[in-house]
Amino acid sequence: MSKAPVAAPSALESTLGAGLLLSAIGGFLDAYTYIGHGMVFANAQSGNVLFAALAVANAQWSVAFHHIPPMIALFAGIFFVRAVQLVCPRLKWRAASVCLAVESLVLLINAALPANMNDYLSTVSISFAASLQWSAFANIEGWTYTSIAATGNMRQLADALFTLSIGATPIAAATPRARAFAAICTGFAIGAVIGALATHAMGNAAALLPAICLLGMLMIIDVTARFPS
Repeated sequence: MSKAPVAAPSALESTLGAGLLLSAIGGFLDAYTYIGHGMVFANAQSGNVLFAALAVANAQWSVAFHHIPPMIALFAGIFFVRAVQLVCPRLKWRAASVCLAVESLVLLINAALPANMNDYLSTVSISFAASLQWSAFANIEGWTYTSIAATGNMRQLADALFTLSIGATPIAAATPRARAFAAICTGFAIGAVIGALATHAMGNAAALLPAICLLGMLMIIDVTARFPS
């Protein structure tokens, strides 16, 4: 079975700076939905699977259902990205730019929602938005990473540190990988702290912060693509 064509990211889209920003946004959004919208993770679907399973084991059916829509939204987001990557080359659009624009729009809408809005709407829409950046931006400096969770990046960091410690790879080759994933993991944690503080202080309007960052990233990527140095 042939694989669907995937648009190759530009150098800017796969830089450590881009990965660091997206990881911080990933941590921010998890804190935003967990604190502000019913203690449900927007990104960490492992947590949602676990909480749903525990609720089923305790016959807490309404609680279990509360964790299912974000999982469905993640699948919908990945389907959307793959469809965009198929269609955009024919329209001469940049798939990554479309994904950033849609994610920004979702966050701006959430920022404008009233505080008493149903939690499902915010959590599900943000799960969809987060899956766009996860699927559309999957590489930094040639390494695979995830911008919406920490576990896989921590594995990469641990592997790089082990390789360094036993001297299996030259220091010059292993050190950049260790530094990159240490930065990505740290960025996710910092984003989560900022997300928690901003959500407590601003409520739904806190979604403006990652939306502005994404729009800035979108502008930089598009300007760089149009006027390469």
